[in-house]
Amino acid sequence: MSITQFPCVRVKFPHAIVDQRELITEWITLRPDEYWVLISQSALASDTHAWAAWDVLSRGKERNEMLSQSVDGEYLRLLSGTSHVSYGFSRAGVSKGDSEAWLAHLGGDEKSNFSAVAKKMNLEILSLRPAPELVDERMLGIESGRGEAVCIGHIHLGQFE
Repeated sequence: MSITQFPCVRVKFPHAIVDQRELITEWITLRPDEYWVLISQSALASDTHAWAAWDVLSRGKERNEMLSQSVDGEYLRLLSGTSHVSYGFSRAGVSKGDSEAWLAHLGGDEKSNFSAVAKKMNLEILSLRPAPELVDERMLGIESGRGEAVCIGHIHLGQFE
């Protein structure tokens, strides 16, 4: 079974992140809206994993049950499998030392203009797609298990924390 690619691209920073607060401040001022998010280079196990988090976020937003005040913050929180918004940023957000990230357009599609957004931040678009070998389950707060199914389960179990 083939799944539609999640609207994200792997990007490379001009240099490894020295000050993530400075980078995020710049990102927030340059991105088109809160539906554009920078995700840790180690936080997406697959397109299915990314879609699962988007599905949970969409339902929560529709029911007015988001815990974060922003769509991007809620997405990072869900990937992190926690009810603590701050953990979402520390686990699934970009961090000091990162040289790459995922640039995602939540709710986007094949028409999302990744090139224009990447250019504003001087990011190089790479050809990688989310894959189980690229994810760091421990960083996301997963204590045991590995792979796509574990990461998807982590999103759902975080709702009961």
